[in-house]
Amino acid sequence: MEVNFDLLELTGENLGDVFTKDTLQFDQCILSKGKIKINNAKNETKKTKQKVEASQKVIQIKDLKIDDTSFAFLDKQAKPKLEFIKTNALFKDIKILTSPHEDENHLSYQFIHLDAKDLLASMSDLHNFGVKDLQVDDKTATLKNVSISPKYNRSEFQKHIKEEQDVVNLDVPTLKVNNYDFSFDKAQNFIAATHIEFQSPELKVYRNKLKPDQTARKPLYSEMLRKLKMELAIDHIKIKNAKITYEELVDASEKPGKIFFTNLNAEVSELYNKNPKKEHVKIKVDAQFMGHAPTHVDWNFHVLSPADHFRIWGSVKNLKASSLDGFLIPNMKAKIDGDVQLTTFDFKGNDKGSSGKMDMTYDDLKVELLNHKKEKKGFWSTIANFLVKKKKDERKKDENIGEIERAQTKSFFNLFWLSLKQGIKQNVLKFQGKNKDK
Repeated sequence: MEVNFDLLELTGENLGDVFTKDTLQFDQCILSKGKIKINNAKNETKKTKQKVEASQKVIQIKDLKIDDTSFAFLDKQAKPKLEFIKTNALFKDIKILTSPHEDENHLSYQFIHLDAKDLLASMSDLHNFGVKDLQVDDKTATLKNVSISPKYNRSEFQKHIKEEQDVVNLDVPTLKVNNYDFSFDKAQNFIAATHIEFQSPELKVYRNKLKPDQTARKPLYSEMLRKLKMELAIDHIKIKNAKITYEELVDASEKPGKIFFTNLNAEVSELYNKNPKKEHVKIKVDAQFMGHAPTHVDWNFHVLSPADHFRIWGSVKNLKASSLDGFLIPNMKAKIDGDVQLTTFDFKGNDKGSSGKMDMTYDDLKVELLNHKKEKKGFWSTIANFLVKKKKDERKKDENIGEIERAQTKSFFNLFWLSLKQGIKQNVLKFQGKNKDK
């Protein structure tokens, strides 16, 4: 640890004992305009450790105040892992042991308040995490202008990856955490909170599908939580007025296809990963799909089940098929016109795959297949329209979707999409033969 301060103020009785007593007591310590650097790349030698143990000291401070100070935490390569500036903090009842026993902590304290600006952390080689303003007391935390951002633009990003990988941009104007608690001790490693609220977040995800597919296995979210080396105990998460945009590039000569959700409100209940009494994570989402179609989704999954059981069900109302042109034209060289009054789905599954049912009510669907110049291919469009039911028979409900096998290298959302895709085909196509994928 490297510590530098423009000003260090100490108040207390018998300050003349600082260099003679084993126990040092101060009423107040004020550190102003400092720089603190914690470097994990520097290893303590055995000789140094023995020297520290030979000079045991106990330091007690009633009030510790830090003013206008910057912090930097370096990784094992001595590169900044976490930085924040203009930090103001207040702690009480500080006790520092320079050479504690195995069952003692180097440091104990009571945290009162933290105010920090411009926090920046490296999440990976590709993305950064930032917070413009952080206000924390012993019960609540408020974060302003939270962000996850790529370290490179889209084209440069692709030069740093060998397989498909998402380019993520997340902006959260306000994030509030109530009644939080945490510990990073090896014996007790946890994060807890009663309520977390994201206000007006915007998430943008871009993926270049021209890159090779990922080859590593992707666990479902339940398995990821179950195997997390930290206990989570979060009662409730609320997301208000969010916007999500997903873009996918499949043709280098075209713009990326895009789908999006607006006015998204979601609730996550009982996000626990080690408590047998609270092992079902529950998620409810309401949004406007493509900016106009009311969409509701319920999603539950079983965190402690080795089979990773889940259920996801919901509905989409009054979808204008033409609103999907921005995704279908560049990705599938196709256009669809018509109205889908109601789509309902209900899928259950596990780590191996999913099955369920789906129903669509629609009329006057028309398909246009396009060439590379985005011109209508008349003959093939005629064939496509012959295969598509113009109107769903209202007497036939809930098409049963057979077992969909999960690709272990793909995410949960890939399995969900495959289930929806099969449901759409069974509801829309007149014929279901061996070549139904074509």
